[in-house]
Amino acid sequence: VLFRSPPQGQRTYRLEAASEPAPHRVEVSRNRSFVGVEVGKRPLLRYNAAHVAPASDVDPKYGRSAHIHPALTPSGLVVTDEFPPDHLHQSGLFLAYTKTEFEGRSPNFWDLLGGTGRVRFQSLKGTSSGPVWGEFTTVHQHVDTSGPTEKIPLTEEWRLQAWSLGGPAAGYWLCDITTTQIGRAHV
Repeated sequence: VLFRSPPQGQRTYRLEAASEPAPHRVEVSRNRSFVGVEVGKRPLLRYNAAHVAPASDVDPKYGRSAHIHPALTPSGLVVTDEFPPDHLHQSGLFLAYTKTEFEGRSPNFWDLLGGTGRVRFQSLKGTSSGPVWGEFTTVHQHVDTSGPTEKIPLTEEWRLQAWSLGGPAAGYWLCDITTTQIGRAHV
């Protein structure tokens, strides 16, 4: 069931103690290159904080950070891709804008080969693990590379929450990504 609230709307929920513990603990772990999320000791996804470079025969402009790959089903099937031959710019799950305007220029944060913009990891604000849900919060920079020097017109924060619902028997996982964006004029 999908519940939609209007912008600036509010909903109130009540949590009650369950008679049984949640079936799958959510573990969020961090190393130098990525944040990993597991549910019930099964991998759900990996958020790549470090720059992921393409193969040596692919233009290095396609490399990126600040994206999710791999994302997996409860049975272990990978449902994202990294540098597929017919879409080298596509790396897992990410947000990038194609039609933007900043200081009279039009950086394209999607078309990495065009060289006018890119999205990159800035920082990890925190992680949390637990029996009901786990989360991490990360900050991205949308970098305008079309001018004489790099500038950051947009900063974006992702909060990803993974819930201890679903799993192999149910055939699904549940996670949410909330994005908050701050334009340079407001920084």
